[in-house]
Amino acid sequence: MKRLAHNLNSAGPMARMKSESPTYKLEICLGEGLSSCVYKAERLDSRGHSKQQVVLKILKNQNEVEWLRQEFEALSKIDSAFCVRMLAWENLKLGPALVLEYIEGITLYELLLSGSVEGELISELIAQIQLGLQCLERARRFHGVKLIDFATSLLDFSVSKEIIGTPPYLAPEIWSGGARSIKSDLFALGLIEYDLKNGLSQIPSEQEACRLRAEALKDTDS
Repeated sequence: MKRLAHNLNSAGPMARMKSESPTYKLEICLGEGLSSCVYKAERLDSRGHSKQQVVLKILKNQNEVEWLRQEFEALSKIDSAFCVRMLAWENLKLGPALVLEYIEGITLYELLLSGSVEGELISELIAQIQLGLQCLERARRFHGVKLIDFATSLLDFSVSKEIIGTPPYLAPEIWSGGARSIKSDLFALGLIEYDLKNGLSQIPSEQEACRLRAEALKDTDS
């Protein structure tokens, strides 16, 4: 310990230690949006001593680096059992990327595909998502409408350059070009609960039908 302290002190108060970069092996694509692609990946340290399953969110548009940086800074402040942990920022050949905790499991959409979902399980799922949203809101970071990856390629289509998200779960104010807020997230959560209770047949596939459903349900308790 004394030798280590001496070496650090001799390097001066602003000493920096540069790490050897890890490598990432992309395994499967978990999803793709307008701004980024999300992959399950294996992270290996430079000397092969350790490996870890992670999620890489790789930016597609270099003009949106600032948006990704803001997301990194905001999510790095969140320490919650109900939110995926932010692990690191990486500059990869494919583009800037966020490194996130990988969670083994299925999406809510996959759960619906497996059959009916019991009311008690729905209540527990919604309660835990609400706790996660509260953690995000305290960090002033609104999730948008892709809550716990309920959306899949079947549902995740773009509305326009001005309105980006998963149409079946967009709040009315988003459709009209308004700003996102925690209320938008809670409305999206209400729509997710509605679909968990009523099944896949109730999920609209056309943009106008999505907008009309949001308008019809905005003043009701789904």
